[in-house]
Formats: sequence, C-alpha cells, structure tokens
Amino acid sequence: MPHPVSITRLQQAAARLEARVGFLLSPTALFFAAAAPEQAFVPGTESWTCMFALMKKIQAGGSAAFSAAAPGCLGASCYLGFNDLPVAPAAFYLSKMERLKKDVRLAAAFYQDVQPLLAASKFLVFQRLDKVDIRVEVEIVNLWVDASSLSNLHALANYDRDDNQSVIMPFASGCQSIWTLPFKEKQRPQARAVVGSLDPTVRAYLPPGAVSFSIPAGRFLEMCDNVPGSFLSH
Repeated sequence: MPHPVSITRLQQAAARLEARVGFLLSPTALFFAAAAPEQAFVPGTESWTCMFALMKKIQAGGSAAFSAAAPGCLGASCYLGFNDLPVAPAAFYLSKMERLKKDVRLAAAFYQDVQPLLAASKFLVFQRLDKVDIRVEVEIVNLWVDASSLSNLHALANYDRDDNQSVIMPFASGCQSIWTLPFKEKQRPQARAVVGSLDPTVRAYLPPGAVSFSIPAGRFLEMCDNVPGSFLSH
C-alpha cells in the first residue's frame, strides 16, 4: 500500500506548479472522511445537487461532503461509490432525455462499463487543496486549466513514462472524470491523469475553456518532482 501523501507537500507542489503552468481555478482535492468537516455543505436527502454547482462555494474556501444518504444526485450516488445505479432508468435518461448516447443500448453499456470502486469511508469530501487539513489523506488532486496549461501538463505527465499514454480523456460525466476514473487509476501500477469536466451539463458551472486534469495525489507529486530539468524549468 502506498504511504499517505503529506498535505503540506501537496500544497507546496501545487503552488510551484501553478507558477510554471497557470490555473484557471484553485486546485481542489477529494478525500474520504468518517465525519463531515465543520461547516461543510451536505446535500439534502430530498434535493438534487450537482457537485459542480458547488464549485463557487468550494473555490471560496468551503467544502462539500457527500454520503450514501446524501450523495447529491442519483448518478453521483453510484459514481462516488456509495450506492448501486439502476441501469435501465439511467440509460433511458442519458439517451432519451439528455441525448448523450444514440440509443438506450449504448447508454446501458456506458453505465455497465463504469464499475466505480466502493467508497472507503462514510463521506467523500470536495475541498480546495490549500484549505485541506494537514491530517487528511488526499486521494485525488483536480487541476482546472485552459488548453495552453493542459498542453504543459500533458507533456509533463508523459515526461517520465515510456508508453506515452499517461493521460486519458474518456467519455464521462463530470463527477466520473474528477473522481471515479482517477480513483480507479490510483489502483494501477502506473496511474494516468484524466482530462475531463467535458460533460455538457457541467460546463455552465466552470469558466469558459476550463477543463479538469485529475490525478492521484502520489502521481501528482511525482509529476511536480519532475519539473526541475524538464521543459518547464526553462
């Protein structure tokens, strides 16, 4: 098992990388917790809340805590690893209502392919990285960048790898791209970064041109440690 990554190291590395690359929004973090942080927003059990709709709150220094009882929305309930997703109605909605898949069969295949990992604790917390408590173990770091910054991050992610496939950009919902898929990448011998937040339904919550670059915390530090001597050190 990999050792927990120091929050201080993550915060310092993110600040140094931002000076080299530039971010459109402050980096965010996703981590498990047994209890919701003090004053964290917890979705109501009867209301629908997209985690991206909370971005302004997160960027302002707040936090959001999701759980099996209050996952925010039906999709996130599955993608965050709390509950099973009823495939048939979800596939119908994705295909016939959102029209993001040509037919229900393709939509169902998409959901069956997701296979999110189970949540490791009661809450999954979404918070700005520089506001995270030093006692927390961050699972995923999300960077929010434009095309020019993405170009640099893409090159840096492949700088120390021989397969040149260290960044993926699969079709995914917003929460899949910033949590489900990068958390699964953490289990791989060589974790890849995930470019996302391309779901048309979440674009209204982000600055124009912003995409997410999400990566397991340990791999994020490896990338930052590679900056000296790389093209970014010029």
